[in-house]
Amino acid sequence: MGVAAKLEVLTGDRTGVRHDVPNGATVRVGRVAPAELLIPDDPLLSALHFAVECRDGQCRVKDLGSRFGTFRRGERVQEADLIDGDEIHAGRSRFGVALRDDGEPVSEVVIQPPIATPPPVIHAIETVTDTVVAPKRRPLHPAVRKYLAERSEPLYAILDAAREPSIPGRLAASGEYFQTLFEGDRGTDLAPYGPWLVRLPQWSEFLEQLITDGWGHSWGVFFTCDKPWPDVRKHLRRFLMVKLPDGRQVFFRYYDPRVLRTYLQKCTPAELTEFFGPIGRYLAESADSNAVLEFTPGYKDWRKVSLEASHPDHTFIGTR
Repeated sequence: MGVAAKLEVLTGDRTGVRHDVPNGATVRVGRVAPAELLIPDDPLLSALHFAVECRDGQCRVKDLGSRFGTFRRGERVQEADLIDGDEIHAGRSRFGVALRDDGEPVSEVVIQPPIATPPPVIHAIETVTDTVVAPKRRPLHPAVRKYLAERSEPLYAILDAAREPSIPGRLAASGEYFQTLFEGDRGTDLAPYGPWLVRLPQWSEFLEQLITDGWGHSWGVFFTCDKPWPDVRKHLRRFLMVKLPDGRQVFFRYYDPRVLRTYLQKCTPAELTEFFGPIGRYLAESADSNAVLEFTPGYKDWRKVSLEASHPDHTFIGTR
Protein backbone atom coordinates (compact mmCIF):
# COMPACT_ATOMS: atom_id res chain seq x y z
CA MET A 1 0.00 0.00 0.00
CA GLY A 2 1.41 3.37 -1.01
CA VAL A 3 0.94 6.79 0.50
CA ALA A 4 -0.52 9.94 -1.04
CA ALA A 5 -0.90 13.54 0.08
CA LYS A 6 -3.05 16.59 -0.30
CA LEU A 7 -1.58 20.11 -0.12
CA GLU A 8 -3.78 23.01 0.94
CA VAL A 9 -2.81 26.67 0.53
CA LEU A 10 -3.30 28.38 3.89
CA THR A 11 -2.38 32.01 3.05
CA GLY A 12 -2.70 34.61 0.30
CA ASP A 13 -5.06 35.01 -2.62
CA ARG A 14 -5.19 31.25 -3.21
CA THR A 15 -6.15 30.30 0.35
CA GLY A 16 -8.18 27.10 0.33
CA VAL A 17 -6.84 25.76 -2.98
CA ARG A 18 -5.95 22.07 -2.70
CA HIS A 19 -3.78 19.83 -4.84
CA ASP A 20 -3.46 16.04 -4.74
CA VAL A 21 -0.07 14.31 -4.75
CA PRO A 22 -0.86 10.69 -5.70
CA ASN A 23 1.35 7.77 -4.76
CA GLY A 24 4.27 7.66 -7.19
CA ALA A 25 3.88 11.30 -8.22
CA THR A 26 5.72 14.57 -7.67
CA VAL A 27 4.05 17.98 -7.45
CA ARG A 28 6.12 21.15 -7.81
CA VAL A 29 5.08 24.40 -6.14
CA GLY A 30 6.15 27.79 -7.46
CA ARG A 31 5.25 31.15 -8.84
CA VAL A 32 5.10 30.23 -12.55
CA ALA A 33 4.69 27.20 -14.83
CA PRO A 34 5.82 24.44 -15.11
CA ALA A 35 4.95 24.29 -11.38
CA GLU A 36 1.84 22.15 -10.94
CA LEU A 37 0.64 24.21 -7.93
CA LEU A 38 0.93 27.88 -8.89
CA ILE A 39 1.09 30.72 -6.34
CA PRO A 40 1.62 33.76 -8.61
CA ASP A 41 0.79 36.37 -5.93
CA ASP A 42 3.77 35.54 -3.66
CA PRO A 43 6.79 37.61 -4.76
CA LEU A 44 9.14 35.76 -2.37
CA LEU A 45 8.31 32.38 -3.90
CA SER A 46 10.78 31.16 -6.51
CA ALA A 47 9.61 30.18 -9.98
CA LEU A 48 10.03 26.54 -8.91
CA HIS A 49 10.34 26.65 -5.12
CA PHE A 50 9.78 23.16 -3.69
CA ALA A 51 8.33 19.78 -4.56
CA VAL A 52 6.34 17.17 -2.64
CA GLU A 53 6.95 13.58 -3.71
CA CYS A 54 5.08 10.48 -2.59
CA ARG A 55 6.59 7.06 -3.28
CA ASP A 56 7.94 3.97 -1.52
CA GLY A 57 5.53 4.36 1.38
CA GLN A 58 6.47 7.93 2.36
CA CYS A 59 6.08 11.56 1.32
CA ARG A 60 8.94 14.04 1.26
CA VAL A 61 9.39 17.75 0.65
CA LYS A 62 12.38 18.85 -1.45
CA ASP A 63 13.66 22.38 -1.93
CA LEU A 64 14.29 23.16 -5.61
CA GLY A 65 17.10 25.66 -5.15
CA SER A 66 14.81 28.43 -3.95
CA ARG A 67 16.18 31.84 -3.01
CA PHE A 68 14.51 32.18 0.40
CA GLY A 69 14.36 28.52 1.42
CA THR A 70 11.74 25.93 2.32
CA PHE A 71 10.74 25.38 5.95
CA ARG A 72 9.11 22.39 7.65
CA ARG A 73 8.08 22.79 11.31
CA GLY A 74 10.02 26.06 11.43
CA GLU A 75 13.35 24.61 10.26
CA ARG A 76 14.90 25.19 6.86
CA VAL A 77 15.24 21.93 4.95
CA GLN A 78 16.70 20.74 1.68
CA GLU A 79 14.80 17.47 1.85
CA ALA A 80 12.70 16.04 4.68
CA ASP A 81 9.99 13.49 5.45
CA LEU A 82 6.42 14.73 5.91
CA ILE A 83 3.84 13.54 8.40
CA ASP A 84 0.11 14.11 8.49
CA GLY A 85 -0.66 17.63 9.72
CA ASP A 86 2.73 19.13 8.79
CA GLU A 87 3.05 22.69 7.53
CA ILE A 88 5.42 23.84 4.81
CA HIS A 89 6.49 27.50 4.72
CA ALA A 90 7.87 28.96 1.49
CA GLY A 91 8.14 32.65 0.64
CA ARG A 92 5.17 34.33 2.26
CA SER A 93 3.02 31.22 1.85
CA ARG A 94 2.04 28.33 4.10
CA PHE A 95 0.83 24.92 2.97
CA GLY A 96 -0.98 22.29 5.02
CA VAL A 97 -0.19 18.61 4.46
CA ALA A 98 -2.69 15.74 4.83
CA LEU A 99 -1.50 12.17 4.20
CA ARG A 100 -3.50 9.04 3.43
CA ASP A 101 -2.94 5.45 2.42
CA ASP A 102 -3.35 5.21 -1.34
CA GLY A 103 -6.85 4.12 -2.27
CA GLU A 104 -8.53 5.79 0.70
CA PRO A 105 -10.35 9.12 0.46
CA VAL A 106 -8.05 12.05 1.12
CA SER A 107 -8.89 13.58 4.48
CA GLU A 108 -9.64 17.24 4.97
CA VAL A 109 -6.61 19.31 5.93
CA VAL A 110 -7.02 20.45 9.51
CA ILE A 111 -4.15 22.60 10.73
CA GLN A 112 -4.13 23.63 14.36
CA PRO A 113 -1.70 26.52 14.75
CA PRO A 114 0.68 26.06 17.68
CA ILE A 115 -0.48 29.32 19.24
CA ALA A 116 -3.15 31.84 18.63
CA THR A 117 -2.12 35.45 18.57
CA PRO A 118 -2.22 36.14 22.30
CA PRO A 119 -4.59 38.74 23.67
CA PRO A 120 -3.22 41.96 25.15
CA VAL A 121 -1.74 41.14 28.54
CA ILE A 122 -1.27 44.55 30.10
CA HIS A 123 -4.05 47.08 30.60
CA ALA A 124 -2.17 49.68 28.57
CA ILE A 125 -2.36 47.42 25.53
CA GLU A 126 -6.10 46.86 25.52
CA THR A 127 -6.70 49.56 22.90
CA VAL A 128 -4.36 47.93 20.36
CA THR A 129 -6.12 47.01 17.12
CA ASP A 130 -4.97 45.16 14.02
CA THR A 131 -5.40 48.16 11.76
CA VAL A 132 -2.49 48.71 9.38
CA VAL A 133 -1.69 52.27 8.34
CA ALA A 134 0.36 52.02 5.17
CA PRO A 135 3.16 54.51 4.58
CA LYS A 136 1.81 57.59 2.84
CA ARG A 137 4.98 58.53 0.95
CA ARG A 138 7.39 56.08 -0.60
CA PRO A 139 10.27 58.64 -0.38
CA LEU A 140 9.99 58.26 3.39
CA HIS A 141 11.73 54.87 3.30
CA PRO A 142 15.28 56.10 2.50
CA ALA A 143 14.99 58.64 5.32
CA VAL A 144 13.92 55.92 7.78
CA ARG A 145 16.75 53.66 6.73
CA LYS A 146 19.29 56.47 6.98
CA TYR A 147 18.06 57.43 10.45
CA LEU A 148 18.23 53.85 11.76
CA ALA A 149 21.57 53.03 10.11
CA GLU A 150 23.30 56.05 11.62
CA ARG A 151 22.78 55.01 15.25
CA SER A 152 26.04 55.09 17.20
CA GLU A 153 25.34 51.79 19.01
CA PRO A 154 24.84 48.44 17.23
CA LEU A 155 21.35 48.10 15.75
CA TYR A 156 19.07 45.10 16.20
CA ALA A 157 15.51 44.19 15.25
CA ILE A 158 12.96 41.86 16.82
CA LEU A 159 10.71 40.60 14.02
CA ASP A 160 7.29 39.02 14.46
CA ALA A 161 6.76 35.90 12.31
CA ALA A 162 3.16 35.65 13.51
CA ARG A 163 2.58 39.03 11.90
CA GLU A 164 4.56 38.33 8.70
CA PRO A 165 5.00 34.63 7.79
CA SER A 166 7.84 35.36 5.33
CA ILE A 167 10.20 36.53 8.08
CA PRO A 168 11.97 33.17 8.72
CA GLY A 169 12.63 32.78 5.01
CA ARG A 170 13.80 36.35 4.63
CA LEU A 171 16.18 35.94 7.55
CA ALA A 172 17.59 32.72 6.14
CA ALA A 173 18.39 34.52 2.89
CA SER A 174 19.64 37.74 4.50
CA GLY A 175 23.20 36.74 5.36
CA GLU A 176 22.80 38.41 8.76
CA TYR A 177 23.14 36.74 12.16
CA PHE A 178 19.73 35.84 13.60
CA GLN A 179 18.10 33.53 16.14
CA THR A 180 14.61 32.84 17.44
CA LEU A 181 13.87 34.08 20.96
CA PHE A 182 12.15 30.78 21.77
CA GLU A 183 14.08 27.77 23.09
CA GLY A 184 13.70 24.01 23.49
CA ASP A 185 11.51 21.54 21.62
CA ARG A 186 8.43 23.66 22.10
CA GLY A 187 10.36 26.66 20.91
CA THR A 188 11.15 24.84 17.67
CA ASP A 189 7.45 24.24 17.10
CA LEU A 190 6.55 27.85 17.92
CA ALA A 191 9.39 29.52 16.00
CA PRO A 192 7.40 30.03 12.76
CA TYR A 193 4.91 32.10 14.78
CA GLY A 194 7.25 33.85 17.20
CA PRO A 195 9.85 36.60 17.57
CA TRP A 196 13.22 36.53 15.81
CA LEU A 197 16.27 38.56 16.83
CA VAL A 198 18.60 39.84 14.09
CA ARG A 199 21.73 42.01 14.18
CA LEU A 200 21.74 44.75 11.52
CA PRO A 201 25.19 46.07 10.56
CA GLN A 202 25.34 49.65 9.35
CA TRP A 203 23.75 49.97 5.92
CA SER A 204 22.67 46.34 5.91
CA GLU A 205 20.82 45.36 2.73
CA PHE A 206 18.39 43.44 4.93
CA LEU A 207 17.61 46.64 6.83
CA GLU A 208 16.63 48.24 3.53
CA GLN A 209 14.34 45.28 2.81
CA LEU A 210 12.68 45.56 6.22
CA ILE A 211 12.02 49.27 5.75
CA THR A 212 10.83 49.00 2.15
CA ASP A 213 8.48 46.06 2.70
CA GLY A 214 7.63 46.21 6.38
CA TRP A 215 7.59 49.83 7.59
CA GLY A 216 4.01 50.71 8.50
CA HIS A 217 2.92 47.08 8.73
CA SER A 218 3.99 46.27 12.30
CA TRP A 219 6.59 43.64 11.42
CA GLY A 220 8.64 44.36 14.53
CA VAL A 221 10.70 46.90 16.44
CA PHE A 222 14.31 48.09 16.38
CA PHE A 223 16.65 48.78 19.28
CA THR A 224 20.28 49.63 20.00
CA CYS A 225 22.59 47.84 22.42
CA ASP A 226 26.36 47.51 22.82
CA LYS A 227 26.31 44.27 24.85
CA PRO A 228 27.26 40.79 23.50
CA TRP A 229 24.63 38.81 21.61
CA PRO A 230 24.02 36.21 24.39
CA ASP A 231 23.36 38.96 26.94
CA VAL A 232 20.98 40.80 24.61
CA ARG A 233 18.99 37.66 23.81
CA LYS A 234 18.85 36.56 27.45
CA HIS A 235 17.45 39.93 28.48
CA LEU A 236 14.80 39.98 25.74
CA ARG A 237 13.63 36.46 26.62
CA ARG A 238 12.73 37.62 30.15
CA PHE A 239 9.66 39.44 28.82
CA LEU A 240 8.20 36.84 26.46
CA MET A 241 5.74 35.68 29.13
CA VAL A 242 3.91 37.65 31.80
CA LYS A 243 1.60 36.64 34.61
CA LEU A 244 -1.92 38.06 34.74
CA PRO A 245 -3.61 38.95 38.05
CA ASP A 246 -5.51 35.64 37.92
CA GLY A 247 -2.21 33.73 37.76
CA ARG A 248 -2.31 32.77 34.09
CA GLN A 249 0.95 32.89 32.08
CA VAL A 250 0.44 34.51 28.68
CA PHE A 251 2.62 35.70 25.81
CA PHE A 252 3.57 39.38 25.81
CA ARG A 253 4.14 40.57 22.23
CA TYR A 254 6.14 43.66 23.14
CA TYR A 255 7.94 43.38 19.79
CA ASP A 256 4.74 44.55 18.06
CA PRO A 257 5.24 48.32 17.62
CA ARG A 258 1.57 48.97 18.39
CA VAL A 259 2.02 47.25 21.74
CA LEU A 260 5.44 48.76 22.50
CA ARG A 261 4.53 52.38 21.90
CA THR A 262 1.48 52.05 24.14
CA TYR A 263 3.18 50.08 26.90
CA LEU A 264 6.32 52.23 27.23
CA GLN A 265 4.37 55.46 27.53
CA LYS A 266 2.51 54.08 30.55
CA CYS A 267 5.41 52.44 32.41
CA THR A 268 6.60 53.60 35.81
CA PRO A 269 10.28 54.57 36.23
CA ALA A 270 11.01 51.21 37.89
CA GLU A 271 9.28 49.30 35.10
CA LEU A 272 11.26 51.20 32.47
CA THR A 273 14.56 50.47 34.19
CA GLU A 274 13.77 46.76 34.32
CA PHE A 275 12.40 46.57 30.78
CA PHE A 276 15.28 48.41 29.12
CA GLY A 277 18.12 46.79 31.05
CA PRO A 278 21.18 46.97 28.73
CA ILE A 279 19.19 48.37 25.81
CA GLY A 280 20.03 51.94 24.88
CA ARG A 281 16.87 52.87 23.03
CA TYR A 282 13.87 51.32 21.29
CA LEU A 283 12.85 52.64 17.86
CA ALA A 284 9.42 51.96 16.40
CA GLU A 285 7.18 53.25 13.66
CA SER A 286 4.57 55.81 14.65
CA ALA A 287 0.86 55.06 14.26
CA ASP A 288 0.75 56.85 10.89
CA SER A 289 4.22 55.43 9.95
CA ASN A 290 5.51 58.91 9.01
CA ALA A 291 7.81 59.15 12.02
CA VAL A 292 10.16 57.15 14.22
CA LEU A 293 9.32 56.95 17.92
CA GLU A 294 12.54 56.82 19.93
CA PHE A 295 12.19 55.60 23.52
CA THR A 296 14.97 55.74 26.12
CA PRO A 297 15.04 54.56 29.76
CA GLY A 298 14.51 58.12 31.02
CA TYR A 299 11.01 58.53 32.41
CA LYS A 300 10.09 62.09 31.52
CA ASP A 301 10.36 62.27 27.76
CA TRP A 302 10.56 60.43 24.50
CA ARG A 303 11.35 61.66 21.01
CA LYS A 304 9.26 61.58 17.87
CA VAL A 305 11.32 62.10 14.72
CA SER A 306 9.32 63.16 11.69
CA LEU A 307 10.89 61.77 8.53
CA GLU A 308 8.51 62.98 5.88
CA ALA A 309 10.23 63.95 2.67
CA SER A 310 9.27 67.59 3.09
CA HIS A 311 11.14 67.97 6.41
CA PRO A 312 13.12 64.81 7.18
CA ASP A 313 15.14 66.32 10.03
CA HIS A 314 12.32 67.84 12.05
CA THR A 315 12.13 66.44 15.59
CA PHE A 316 10.13 67.25 18.64
CA ILE A 317 9.83 66.04 22.20
CA GLY A 318 6.78 64.33 23.60
CA THR A 319 6.08 63.46 27.24
CA ARG A 320 5.00 60.22 28.77
